[in-house]
Amino acid sequence: MDLSSLATAFGSESNNKARLVAATAAVAGITALDAVCGQRLSAERPDAAEEEQRTKVKRSIVVNCSPEEAYRFWRDFNNLPKFMTYLESVESTGDHRSHWVANGLGGVKVEWDADLVRDDPNRLIAWRSASGAVFQNAGSVQFEKAPGNRGTLVHVEMDYAPNRGVLRSLAGKVLGMDIGQRIMHDLRNFKQMLEVGEVTQSDASIQPGMHAAQPPASVPVSAGGGNQ
Repeated sequence: MDLSSLATAFGSESNNKARLVAATAAVAGITALDAVCGQRLSAERPDAAEEEQRTKVKRSIVVNCSPEEAYRFWRDFNNLPKFMTYLESVESTGDHRSHWVANGLGGVKVEWDADLVRDDPNRLIAWRSASGAVFQNAGSVQFEKAPGNRGTLVHVEMDYAPNRGVLRSLAGKVLGMDIGQRIMHDLRNFKQMLEVGEVTQSDASIQPGMHAAQPPASVPVSAGGGNQ
């Protein structure tokens, strides 16, 4: 994807061609070294190399709705881009398969197919990327009544593993942030969709990671103190 972005930059007359050539050569060299290193690690320690590349994360949140409502909204995969903001679209293509399109960093689109591997109405949904997908991942979401009838406890588990030969930074390019942060970000959005009907963002919530509580002075702030 980095090489693709550099190739696009060659189309602009304002860019320094000599610097672009140097940057392209450097990125191509690093990519080749990564591929060779990855192949050697896989050959020498296939199990250890695969385990090192895997990232498995679990996160939970309480949503003020019934498990039936939460399940029904999530099960309609067309709703996923409404709270998973890195997704452009998810479309069912039949036979328990869906096609996912994500907007990666730099405007690069990443597409893959995923299979529904388990569907327990009002309880559990599990999926995994199809064989050969460029963005290999598996996930599940579980819905259960929260203690004291306080709504629904939503558990999400994501297991990400890049394909052999694909840079490990692909997950960051697709998700836009650490996978744990991304899951919590999406769960908070899901909570808002079910409780409020839309995702609202304050000046603080649109900034990932650590940042100042007050917005920069150059950014106009509405009378309400935030952008809705």
